[in-house]
Amino acid sequence: MVETKQDADELMERIFDAWNARDIPLMLTYFCDDLVFVEHTGKGGSGFKVRHGSKAFGDYLQTYLDVADCVSAVNFLSFDGIYIRTVIGFSVIHRANSLKLVGRFRQVIRLRDGCISQLDEYHDVDASASFWELADN
Repeated sequence: MVETKQDADELMERIFDAWNARDIPLMLTYFCDDLVFVEHTGKGGSGFKVRHGSKAFGDYLQTYLDVADCVSAVNFLSFDGIYIRTVIGFSVIHRANSLKLVGRFRQVIRLRDGCISQLDEYHDVDASASFWELADN
């Protein structure tokens, strides 16, 4: 159970250790089976994509690992007893052409019964779109 900021820090450390080790099955053990993943894609939060279930989330993450080397770390974390809020630093290197994207994104995380039940992510949409357009061409 996550009851303190230290518990939240430890949970996020375990999740990102698994991500950085490219171990999605281990990473998904920290998410509820009925996870709701919301990726905010529009300026000012005007657009979003929703994925339902930890399997769909894992499949989505695998699409990145299939083409790129990805490393992330928690730069900031707060916990108010209900929500974990983070700022994540990341690096993505596309294996086919070595293009690199470095940046940060925010997360708002809702917990239920010791697992993550909802994950909202807020990325720099323009930077991400430009990177993937260049990388895929």
